[in-house]
Amino acid sequence: MRGFAAKTAAGEPAVRELQRQGRSASRIVSAEDKPALKARCQKRWSEWCGRPYGKLIAFFEGQLTRATTDDGVWKLPDGAAFYAWRLRQQTTTNMTPEQVHALGLAEVARIDAQMRTILSAQGQLQAGETPRKRWPGWPRTRAFSTPTPTKAARRRWPSTSG
Repeated sequence: MRGFAAKTAAGEPAVRELQRQGRSASRIVSAEDKPALKARCQKRWSEWCGRPYGKLIAFFEGQLTRATTDDGVWKLPDGAAFYAWRLRQQTTTNMTPEQVHALGLAEVARIDAQMRTILSAQGQLQAGETPRKRWPGWPRTRAFSTPTPTKAARRRWPSTSG
């Protein structure tokens, strides 16, 4: 934001467009009035964009002084109890948060082992290499990238057929 707010008005598209229109309307704006018009455009840019961005920057700097790195509701008073209550309210499980976490870790290990077996059998995994290390972010990048990936991208994906 600082970089944007620090830009001079002359480089902004809206100001450039006004200047372009001023050049094409030279019949309307005299040569001696053009510098004053340019100065007014830059002043308006500063008032309309520079000041609000300054306020926005100040707001986020204030947030930065209060921000913490301990994410999650458990940092709040009774946060762990609140999380457990929300788990019961939002799911059909009777598991505790710790049990859900342990299940997630076990599922990741199970899937990782299956992937290792399949990829090793296909010769696509080197000794000591893990599937997630070989294709970092693979499911996520594949799911959220372009819907029709390039041929080069498809060649990097592991084959699901034997």
